Amino acid sequence: MTLKLPACLPSQNTLWRAKTLEAIAAMTPGKKLTAEQVREEITKLGLLPHQPSAWGPLIMLAVKEGVLERTGEYAHPNDDKSSARMNRVYRVPEAD
Repeated sequence: MTLKLPACLPSQNTLWRAKTLEAIAAMTPGKKLTAEQVREEITKLGLLPHQPSAWGPLIMLAVKEGVLERTGEYAHPNDDKSSARMNRVYRVPEAD
């Protein structure tokens, strides 16, 4: 997946979002994961946001752009630091 960056000089956050969306799109089609698992996978690649609050908007953008799909499923978080709330499960879409 190739994303179009703005003609102006992109900010660090814009570059991070573009690289991260490309990394998500490159994941195995049909793979199911929570936002927490997306964060873990992307962090393993060394793609770290300028601030932790960037992860939520990234997931929303990934859904909007069709890079992730909502499954309607929910899962318990794996991270002990996470609250006990249920997390939405997403899927990497199958290739067209």
